[in-house]
Amino acid sequence: MFTKKLISAAVATGALALSTLAHAGYVQTPITINPQGDSVSASGSQFTAAGMQSNLFSTLNIAGNTGSGVAFTETGHIDVTSFQDAAANAIAGTGLGTGWSLSANINLSGTGSWSGGTYTADNAGFNFTINLVATNLSTATTVNLGQASVIPGTVVGFAIAFGSLAPLTTGSALTSLSANMAFTPAAGTQGTFFIAPNPFNVVFAVGNAGGNSLNTGYSVDASGNVTVTTPIPGTTNSGTANVTFATAVPEPGALSLVGLALVGAAVVGRRRKATQATA
Repeated sequence: MFTKKLISAAVATGALALSTLAHAGYVQTPITINPQGDSVSASGSQFTAAGMQSNLFSTLNIAGNTGSGVAFTETGHIDVTSFQDAAANAIAGTGLGTGWSLSANINLSGTGSWSGGTYTADNAGFNFTINLVATNLSTATTVNLGQASVIPGTVVGFAIAFGSLAPLTTGSALTSLSANMAFTPAAGTQGTFFIAPNPFNVVFAVGNAGGNSLNTGYSVDASGNVTVTTPIPGTTNSGTANVTFATAVPEPGALSLVGLALVGAAVVGRRRKATQATA
């Protein structure tokens, strides 16, 4: 029964993760990175990537095992393992893992509701930040690359499925997160590390982020508070977090306004020419 619940939750949240980018007015946009910019690395060639894959390590605390408006916090980090092209193939020659590493601290908080053994976060008041940091593996120096945060008003998918939630229970869990996040590059990194697009108005579309019953465990204390850990304590099997790079697509209304502005400019131009001709 528990396995079926996990599979159902995985299908539902996975579908949401895949649809987040398409339904929210964003389009996949490759970015160009120079790993030798800002002294991040002494090796690795400039490359263009459509996304990145990473390992997830986190601890999630939920303040109760029933009801709605139940607060949660999650802290942890991700370690980027590879950059991907548009066909989801790993890109070679980036120097990642040999000349430099890329990681990020993650922080989430908000409230959510329980429905049986599933906890779903509320969109209202959902906070999620990613602080991206590169490390030069030769010098051990770190470079702050910027921060991503959830775009206000966008739909976030964050759900966790459990077995029994009785006090003093332990077991396996499945977590899944999808969100669109606006990334702000750190001062001085645009044009040196982040080459394109310029300006670097990029969205991090996070999808398939979380853990499964093989790498994520939970425990319920005597008061009903739930703690979820990825990986399971004493193991090294991490979760995953995938990011697709994107940019916003103008709303149809905005495009119409631009079109009207262009038409207006053309009309004004013609009138000026006509006036000059009669003068």
